[in-house]
Order: sequence, then C-alpha cells, then structure tokens
Amino acid sequence: MRCPNCSAIIGKNIQRCPYCNIEIKELLHTTSGKISLYLGIITIFCYFIILFSYFFIPRPISNVGSSFFNFLLFLIIILCYGLSFMFSIIVLISGCVSYYQNPKDQYGIIGIIIGSTFLALILFSSFFISF
Repeated sequence: MRCPNCSAIIGKNIQRCPYCNIEIKELLHTTSGKISLYLGIITIFCYFIILFSYFFIPRPISNVGSSFFNFLLFLIIILCYGLSFMFSIIVLISGCVSYYQNPKDQYGIIGIIIGSTFLALILFSSFFISF
C-alpha cells in the first residue's frame, strides 16, 4: 500500500505513515481507479455506437462515396473503433495501476474487467465486421 500524502510504500495495517507522520485512512477509490471507471463507461458507449452503426448501415456498401450518409456512418464506426481500442487499453492500464496502489479499490478491479473484456471484444469484432 502507498501513503496518500508522500506515496511511500507502507504496510497494509499501519495507522500512521512512518515517513510523513500523517494518519492513514482507508482509501476507497484511487484517482487511477476513477479514471479507469469513467473511461470504461466511455469505452462501452463507443462500442455500442459501433454496434448500432453497424446494423444501421445498409448492406452491402459497394461504393462508400456514393452516399454522404453512408460515408458519415463509416467515419463514425472507424472513429469509435479507434477510441474504443485506445480507451480500453488506457482503462486496463489504469485499472492495473489502481489495483497496485490499493488492492481494495473496486474501481480498479472494474477497470481491469472492462478494459480486458472490451479490448477482446473490439479485436474480435474487428475481424468479423466488414465494411
């Protein structure tokens, strides 16, 4: 566990930090845990935009430039794929950092679950969703 004031590595059952002498209260959620949760929600939202747009585009798209609407939906799908991929990696990393800082932080554990699940979903679905 780390001290919230000086970031020194301390034991789990210590009441005061031996380095800065501040009282250690049980941290519910670390900053990286909150980041992983909030970006995880954005990742889920972007992934559902991908699925909604995929079913909203008429099939097959033989010429993307023929319709501005189809082209706009195509750009939305590509943008959401990129954002979902990037955010799921950030969520996974910040969840791991949060779990390292405080193993009792539920947001970090949720971030690890959301990041790894949606990273796998995005990679899996990118092979099967054809433009």
